[in-house]
Amino acid sequence: MNVTSTAMPKSNHKRISRPAFHRLKSLSVIGGYLDGQSFEFSAGLNCLIGARGTGKTTALEFVRYALDMLPSREENPVERRRIESLVERNLDGGRIQVGIQTKDGLAYMVSRSWGEEPIVLGADGAPTAVTLRSGGIFKADIFSQNEVEGIADRGISQLSLIDNFEVAKIAAIEAELHEVRSALDANAKRIEPLQARFDGIREDLHTLPDVEERLKAFSAGDGQDVVEVNRAHACKALRDREQRAVADAGRSLDALSRDLGAAKGRLSREATISAQMLGEEKVQIVVEDTGMGIAAEDLEEILQFIPGKSSKRGYGTGFGLPIAQRNIELHGGSMGIESQEDQGTRVTMVLPVKQNGEEIEWDTKHSLSMTIQGPWR
Repeated sequence: MNVTSTAMPKSNHKRISRPAFHRLKSLSVIGGYLDGQSFEFSAGLNCLIGARGTGKTTALEFVRYALDMLPSREENPVERRRIESLVERNLDGGRIQVGIQTKDGLAYMVSRSWGEEPIVLGADGAPTAVTLRSGGIFKADIFSQNEVEGIADRGISQLSLIDNFEVAKIAAIEAELHEVRSALDANAKRIEPLQARFDGIREDLHTLPDVEERLKAFSAGDGQDVVEVNRAHACKALRDREQRAVADAGRSLDALSRDLGAAKGRLSREATISAQMLGEEKVQIVVEDTGMGIAAEDLEEILQFIPGKSSKRGYGTGFGLPIAQRNIELHGGSMGIESQEDQGTRVTMVLPVKQNGEEIEWDTKHSLSMTIQGPWR
């Protein structure tokens, strides 16, 4: 066939640049049904024309097998088994070689036999480390006649085919969707406890009318129920005050311990605290050691309980004992200090356990004892 060409007149319009794309350049088969056959493909449209049974489908599936682009085992296992059976039968131990060119202009030769992985050869024929499986180096869409008919019948297959033209954009959208889903999951985890609280409040609101009716019934009673309710409220208020008093007494003990230990430096390295009931109305707490004791003139000054005055030796601030003494007296108790040099010091505190006839919940069957460890100076 003679081909002639004529020069085209120059155009003033800028040439439109074609987008870069991958190319199949050649197919050759060594061994098997198509032994010795070689096909060179042009950059445009290519057609394989032949009678039935001449190997058109076999050539197509050889290309797909060599490039490791068979249908997925999970999505289309039947079609994959059909292609594998055709390739194994017609290749018959031979080898397929497919020439490719990437959209970046890099040329490779892909060689593959049945049961082996594809080998990507460079321009010099030497094996390279390039792999085709990810589709990043080279990708082709190859469909048999049956698959083309299936795509025409299924809308989802048509959409999948169209998506291949915008792979990067679709990947970006998928990444954005993943971030949105993650944010929604995080919000759901934050909302769940709030929803639980909301449900609890709603349940409480449902019971509110019943509570109000019961309160009305108490108010409309003969007076005995009202007295009992008021007495219960008074007991609760009293119990709260007593608990605060016990907490204040504990803080007073802490202040006393710090001032005795730090201010005078006269406690031994080990002191004891004991508590016992005095009848049914008072509890006595004793802090005692067997250390150096306090001189009589110093003890007289300490017993004045003047803030800051009892710390003239430079240990502590001198506020611990006055604070302890004030808190104890505010709760109706008393505090006394006894000491002799070289024999030790004894601090006795007495606190009431009843107020308005109601008992503080002390354990009257047992006495309390503990040991305070230094360091003491």
